Amino acid sequence: MDELARWPYATMPESDPWDDIVLSPGSGSWHEVEDALGVGLIDAEAYDEALNRR
Repeated sequence: MDELARWPYATMPESDPWDDIVLSPGSGSWHEVEDALGVGLIDAEAYDEALNRR
C-alpha cells in the first residue's frame, strides 16, 4: 500500500484542443492502478486507501 501511495506517477500528456488525437496516459500512470482495480488485481478498499494517501 505504501508503494502505491508514494509512487511518482507519470502525468497525463497535454492534448491539443484543436487535434482529434486521444492521448494515452502511458506506463507508470495512475491509470495502471485503475486498470488493476478493473481486472481484480486490487480490491476497491485498497484502491480507495491508495487514492486517499496520495
